[in-house]
Amino acid sequence: MVEFRKLQISYNEEKQFVRIRSNSEISLQLRDVLQIHLIVERLAGGKTVPILTDARSGYIKVSKKARKFLARRQSADLRSAEAFLVEELPNRILANHYIKVDRPEHPVKAFNSEDDAVKWLSSFSEN
Repeated sequence: MVEFRKLQISYNEEKQFVRIRSNSEISLQLRDVLQIHLIVERLAGGKTVPILTDARSGYIKVSKKARKFLARRQSADLRSAEAFLVEELPNRILANHYIKVDRPEHPVKAFNSEDDAVKWLSSFSEN
C-alpha cells in the first residue's frame, strides 16, 4: 500500500484490481493525478487493471484538467475499467458528471455496494 496525500492506494493481487481510497476530503489537481498514475503503474507492474475508487470516507474533488487527463487514452492505458464506490450525494454527482460529461474512453460505473463494484470490475481483470 502507498499513501499519497489523503489517499491510500493498494493492489489486490487476488482479484487483480487497484483500490484508491480517500481518507477525508481531498482536492486533486493534474499534478496529483499524474503522480497517482505513476503509483498505479508501479503497483500493477505496468499491467492494465481495473480501478476501484472508494470515496465513501471523503469527498474527492478533481480539477477539470485532471478529469480530462483521466478520461483520455493516455491515462486509460493503465485502466481496463473504473468503479466509483460512493454513498454521499456530492460524490455521486461528481462520478456521474465524469461519466456523462468527460466521457472516459474506458468503462466507468458508480456503485453503492462494494460487492457489486468488485463483481463488475472482475469482468475486466486479466485472470
